[in-house]
Amino acid sequence: TEHHTLIIPKRHVADYFDLYQPERNAIEAMLHDQRQSILDHDPAVTGFNIGINAGASAGQTVFHVHVHLIPRRDGDVENPRGGVRGVIPNKQGTEMFVVGQKYSRAKDIHDKYGDYPEFCALTW
Repeated sequence: TEHHTLIIPKRHVADYFDLYQPERNAIEAMLHDQRQSILDHDPAVTGFNIGINAGASAGQTVFHVHVHLIPRRDGDVENPRGGVRGVIPNKQGTEMFVVGQKYSRAKDIHDKYGDYPEFCALTW
């Protein structure tokens, strides 16, 4: 979905539960800032999903913690009930853009850029 954002800490940590409290606080602040920025740019956004996959059995495939902020719009799926369990099934595996370059997976971005400067928000 347009404006889907990843919040990614600089420090390499595989799991959300291994973050230090100041890092979790920074993620929370960035989620709020990004949410407001999205709302300011896209009045069609009426809700959000926030998602974290922690561990392989939870669906984590990139073992550098990241938090998804996924804008939702009325009618973007037939029945949004259940939220993050299947946000937009036909959009899973969408391509991502960073500085105008297209990537198919977050791992490809990490392989190219290494550890991210401070926190960054990737939007596609």
